[in-house]
Amino acid sequence: MTAALLFHKPEDPTAFLIDLLKGMQQGNTDTLVTDEDLETMFEMFDVTGKRAINVNQTNQALRTLVGDSATMVVDEGHPVTRQDFVNSCRGELSKTVN
Repeated sequence: MTAALLFHKPEDPTAFLIDLLKGMQQGNTDTLVTDEDLETMFEMFDVTGKRAINVNQTNQALRTLVGDSATMVVDEGHPVTRQDFVNSCRGELSKTVN
């Protein structure tokens, strides 16, 4: 919440924090990280432009986002698409708020 406060620099910090907490109660966990941000992160890992990354890259991204508590992707037999990546990251980010 402090990061959101520093990032947005609202005129009324108290009202901003109240709105932020209400959003969190309603399941809105994307206060600082949007799906577009996650797609950009995916593209940074997809250095070959194949529109898919491997499981190790996905796990590295998850650890970067939420730390060592991230649930790692274990299906190593299939590449991870952009949408799979966004869904995995969004799921892990939602766990950090609840």
